[in-house]
Amino acid sequence: MLTGSTVEEWDTMIYLKDTASPQEYDQAIFRLQNQYIKKYVDDEGNEIKYNMKPQTLLVDFDPNRMFTMQEQKAQIYNVNVDEAGNTKLEDRLREELRISPIITMNSNKIERVEAADIISIVSEYSKNRGVAEETLEIPVDLSLLDIDLIYNTISNENELGSKDGLTIKANKGDGQEIGFDSEDEETPGENDNPTTETTNAQTPGNKDEENNHDPVKQFRSYYARILFFA
Repeated sequence: MLTGSTVEEWDTMIYLKDTASPQEYDQAIFRLQNQYIKKYVDDEGNEIKYNMKPQTLLVDFDPNRMFTMQEQKAQIYNVNVDEAGNTKLEDRLREELRISPIITMNSNKIERVEAADIISIVSEYSKNRGVAEETLEIPVDLSLLDIDLIYNTISNENELGSKDGLTIKANKGDGQEIGFDSEDEETPGENDNPTTETTNAQTPGNKDEENNHDPVKQFRSYYARILFFA
């Protein structure tokens, strides 16, 4: 309904979809803001145009999402016209809010949102987001599992959010610094009885074996590992 239908009579929409696409959000606004004009003729034959939708409302119960979508829409516009930077971003937000103002209602108080409010709130929200939230926004391409190296790497990951969690091994030898294992530097015969954990990590995965893990969550666990290192 957001991308293929325009109903003239619509003037209000309650937005409940958990979208991350500013274009999809913009489509919802467009569906509401289409004109709905009726024409009347008076007794003297004069044509009168009557605006059936003097006001439209998009209702969203997630202000953080709405502010984030509004910021991203402004950024996309600025990129398309070769303008960037926080100054231009605020200018664009101010113009969009002039055309389509955002009104918040909280504790029986109504307040109109300003461009500076959106930039401040989005910055604060982004600062408090964790790695787990970031990984959920990265798309997972399961076709990558057809590559043996990627399959063997992902299949050794625990599922993100599982009780096993994300484990990062320390370097061999003294110290507890987080880093990559360095099996290549081992002296031959130094470790004649490798642990089961190390053996499993080095054994190529078998795609024909039954895997009770969710590969999507395993991918996200690997994404989290990369973000932690970053």
